Amino acid sequence: MLRLINAGLNTENFFSIAYHNLTIVEADAEYTKPFTTDTVMIGPGQTLNVLLSADQPIGKYSMAITPYKSGRFVKYQNISAIAYFNYIGTSSDSLPLPAKLPKLDDKLAVKTVMDGLRSLNQVNVFKEIDKNLFVTIGLNVQKCHSKKPKQNCQFMHNGVLAASMNNVSFVNPNISILGAYYKKIKGSYTEDFPDTPPKFYDFVNGAPNNISYDTQSLNGTRTKVLKYGSRVQLIMQDTGIVNTENHPMHFHGYSFYVVGYGTGNYNPRTAKFNLVDPPYMNTIGVPAGGWAAIRFVADNPGIDPNAVVIFSIVFLLLKQQGITDFSLTLSLSIELLISYHQNNMKLFCRGVVYALSH
Repeated sequence: MLRLINAGLNTENFFSIAYHNLTIVEADAEYTKPFTTDTVMIGPGQTLNVLLSADQPIGKYSMAITPYKSGRFVKYQNISAIAYFNYIGTSSDSLPLPAKLPKLDDKLAVKTVMDGLRSLNQVNVFKEIDKNLFVTIGLNVQKCHSKKPKQNCQFMHNGVLAASMNNVSFVNPNISILGAYYKKIKGSYTEDFPDTPPKFYDFVNGAPNNISYDTQSLNGTRTKVLKYGSRVQLIMQDTGIVNTENHPMHFHGYSFYVVGYGTGNYNPRTAKFNLVDPPYMNTIGVPAGGWAAIRFVADNPGIDPNAVVIFSIVFLLLKQQGITDFSLTLSLSIELLISYHQNNMKLFCRGVVYALSH
């Protein structure tokens, strides 16, 4: 068994071992129906447990990763990181057999993995929804007010990039939002993050502006207050304001059911949901030029920023009574970490001891 962890910052990666199939049995620490494939795609922060059979002739087999190029206008290096899967008895001068990887922009390979992820058993996904959120994800170009424009204002028309959700770009507060709530400190955040985007348009194929680079978002520390125990559905829609791309989204302190996903603009009349055995995950890649739907119960009081890297909704979940302590867990496993950062791509194994303390 191999445990795959994408330790990268913002890049999804394909992973393959030459002449060996991989059977996914766990995703984000939740068992899945066994699904066999020759290549997996794993996003930042995601984990997969895969089984493989060492049943090939004695030799040296390449293990390789390469980035998934989901953005239309983003430059990606076509460079693979390679390690070796050696059988006992392999000669030290044996030539490695190459791993077969998809093309950098192979969206079908990504969809194949997502289609194959299912919970091991039938699950009870709630059908009645207390809070329905529709959130657009995108990049915006803002005016640059830097005193060093040549150094800091390098995007189109001397602007700067800003990520946004529902056209709101998150501003980090100077103090803890949860601390400000309990201490009744005003002015550090607001509770008016919108349930829907300010404008509805062709999210994937066009921007809401006449001028392509006039896409400024609002700035603010806006939160969405959720009632404890509420059943929430969140639709996340990729946009093409600047560029469509696959967006990895993570919930701190939560797992959720991925009940649906698709390409193009989300349409509730045609969208197909899986409420029987959807995968239970804590990180999901919103498809490039597409959408993903998740459902979760808001039962972990606190502040939950929803993002990997730069996109953020802050869910302020309140509960009047105390929070139950969590127990100490300890485990030892062998992990395969995948890291891709600019010019430096790494693939390595290590033994790791995990401990969660009170």
